[in-house]
Amino acid sequence: MTCTWMITVPKGKFVKLKISSFFLEIFCNGPSLKIRDGQSESSDLLKSFCGRKFESSLFSSGRHLWVRFHSPNKKYLRGTGFNAVFEAVNQLPSPFSCSEEKKNIRLESETGTLASYNYPLPYDANIECIWLIDVDQSYNVELSFKFFNLSSSSDCSEDYVIVRDGLYSSSDVVGKFCGSNKP
Repeated sequence: MTCTWMITVPKGKFVKLKISSFFLEIFCNGPSLKIRDGQSESSDLLKSFCGRKFESSLFSSGRHLWVRFHSPNKKYLRGTGFNAVFEAVNQLPSPFSCSEEKKNIRLESETGTLASYNYPLPYDANIECIWLIDVDQSYNVELSFKFFNLSSSSDCSEDYVIVRDGLYSSSDVVGKFCGSNKP
């Protein structure tokens, strides 16, 4: 079976495809999902997924996104397939925001900018991004937040930012910030 969708949004908008469920046969010689940045099979390939690994959000660079699910003619297939929703968005994530390819980011300069997943668009659930800011020993790091907007939880157990003094996940916590505890 092959299913193809060509998504088109109004001019001046971009397509955001959010995959909320993805469970294909564990081996990549079975079903697959291909996503292309445009309106045809010859458009640039954004991503190809198989097995159980996928990205929660993908964006087109224009108003079209091409999606194809292919399931080969095999007698015994396991998996439930995928579920995705799309929406037209006015802008794309900033180039310095955390992304699926950049969840562990090392910054090694005297100044820089970092942002949450898909910023300035809403971030997806169950995403963890880690930035390691590494400067020369003669410098200290000053971290300031120009914009901070996370969902609230009374005990900072849901969406939060932890700042540590050191290179390791076991380094001392300098601060923990959430929706009700802004820096």
